Amino acid sequence: MSVSGGPVLRRFVRGGWNRAPLATWTGAVFAVAAQPPEASSNVAAEPDRDLATDRMWVDRARRGDRLALRQIYERHRRLVGRYLLLLSGDRHAVDDLVQETFVTAFRRLDRYDGTCRLGTWLCGIGRNLARNHLAKRRRRQRLLEAHGEALSHPTSAGAAADTAAREKEALDLLYAALDRLPAEQREAFVARVLERRPLADASRLLGVPVATVSYRARKAEEQVRKTLREWGIEA
Repeated sequence: MSVSGGPVLRRFVRGGWNRAPLATWTGAVFAVAAQPPEASSNVAAEPDRDLATDRMWVDRARRGDRLALRQIYERHRRLVGRYLLLLSGDRHAVDDLVQETFVTAFRRLDRYDGTCRLGTWLCGIGRNLARNHLAKRRRRQRLLEAHGEALSHPTSAGAAADTAAREKEALDLLYAALDRLPAEQREAFVARVLERRPLADASRLLGVPVATVSYRARKAEEQVRKTLREWGIEA
């Protein structure tokens, strides 16, 4: 079956994020993504945070200052929520993942050494939690497929669907394709393609060399495009 994936996936299948600016492709992804509720899962862009200020709040939090904990949460909740939404593609799970990220981080503040942005450190904690969430989701999917309760691949909403529905389907298809990637490739794809992180920042987030991040993102791009074509998405 030929699936119309809308301009987002057409651009991707054609290799658009190679030829067009990354901002063009990423902006299209955000345009079709349903806006999350007003909470920690807000996907609005978060500005860079001052490293010295973050260190100050962390030092105060370590001394038991509850206001400092609140400041850390308020300063970084949207950044973390945006990252986890892009990584998981699961709006229903994002708020819980964000809360768990901060609870875990507050228990481990003594491990933050101040050599990277606090937001990067927090996203690293969230990344591990999201990886566990995605692994559980894949196990559930395999169980459903084993009992014949899941489709082998996403299906089209039909020609009569309006533009918004088709674009929403395009996003669902993208994340279904991402679900087929190894965790490390998915994380590199999200960091480099969706978040547009500089290589050095993505390297710090993922804890691997710059060259490894670049390689994983490239392999992920190739595999996602291949998967979409297998599903009959026409460029």
